[in-house]
Amino acid sequence: MILKDRFYSILAGEGLHFTIKTNADHAVYKGHFPERPITPGACLLQITQELLSYAKGKPMQLQGVKNLKFVAIHTPDKVVNVDFKDLGNEKYQVTIYDPTTVYVKMSGQYMCVNPDLQ
Repeated sequence: MILKDRFYSILAGEGLHFTIKTNADHAVYKGHFPERPITPGACLLQITQELLSYAKGKPMQLQGVKNLKFVAIHTPDKVVNVDFKDLGNEKYQVTIYDPTTVYVKMSGQYMCVNPDLQ
């Protein structure tokens, strides 16, 4: 996993539901943006791929996105939930949120990239 344990930590996880915290001291935030750091959308998508891989116990890769909405700006001080709803055929509806704000809503297709890499 590229970002896990460096860019973010899993605080809790059960099935397809996770609670995570991003690392405010990570170099990404020094460049995006130093005075008011925000989490890049690409990092949020990578996190979904890594968490789904973790949940399924095999390497998953995001293959396509049907709908993607960055609803609010995520800052590194926010602890968030990441929930996956299994739509069948490796399609998932993903929501990243905290108790008061939804940050990302998406529907995506994932696939196992190499089942031997567990």
